Amino acid sequence: MKIFYLYISVFSLFLIGCSSTYKVSDFSSRYKFYDNFNESANDKTLKVILRNDSSFTAESGAQISNDSIIVFTQVQKEKKIDKNKIRDIQYTGNDFSNLSAVIFLKDGTEAISNKINVVSDSSIIIMVTERNYEHFQLNKVKQVSYKNHLLGMVYGFVFGAMTGFTTFFPIENSFKGTSYQENILQPAPVISALCLVVGSIWGGLNGYTYTYEFY
Repeated sequence: MKIFYLYISVFSLFLIGCSSTYKVSDFSSRYKFYDNFNESANDKTLKVILRNDSSFTAESGAQISNDSIIVFTQVQKEKKIDKNKIRDIQYTGNDFSNLSAVIFLKDGTEAISNKINVVSDSSIIIMVTERNYEHFQLNKVKQVSYKNHLLGMVYGFVFGAMTGFTTFFPIENSFKGTSYQENILQPAPVISALCLVVGSIWGGLNGYTYTYEFY
């Protein structure tokens, strides 16, 4: 029973430790809060919750500027480049049905695409990723969060190690004097190792959550 309560306590601490919440009151000024957000949220996949409790995902991060939050999204579009504008093309890859290339244009600019098709007039069609953005007033934003899956895996590994440690000795003692002790795959070490693997996987999938509250 003591082990059970210890397990529950450790699990509760793990859940608490797998997230960090930031508020304006945690910083010396709201501008410091905004700076911290801008450094952390750049190029992250964010979950944005508005004050009306509607939510959406910002795939390319967000930035705060002039009491507004600028949310970035990525959109893939086809773009045709006329052959007369192309100076040189450097292809990469061996699959001719799905070529990648760097296109050097005569105006000195470059275009990079992971998918390129040559059409009948020797012009090319490439898939380009454009970064779109949308403004929201901060007084309409409730919170913004994102996950760090690598850090979540670390926490999951630690939790798995602690769980394995708390279960190892009770299981080991319960099988003393039985035929399982002579078995190569003894239950206690196997279950402890399984706790490490499951904890790491679960922590990686769940991630470490950073939340910025604006209310």
